[in-house]
Amino acid sequence: MTDIYEKDKNGFIELEISYTSSDNRKFSENFKLPFKSLFDQNYSNPPETYIGQIPYYLKEINSTIKKSLEQ
Repeated sequence: MTDIYEKDKNGFIELEISYTSSDNRKFSENFKLPFKSLFDQNYSNPPETYIGQIPYYLKEINSTIKKSLEQ
């Protein structure tokens, strides 16, 4: 894990979420989840632990989808 961290500590996982609304509008959003979060070396917002970050980022994704649907 230490070797992986040193090599990729500034990296991230990028998720692309694409969806279509009920009125056939298409949306796509990208979310970046930093690797630092896996090693408890991230700031407090999002939460420091990866367990805490899972619901945090899911809430962010949900909020973004809701805003897009309201437009």
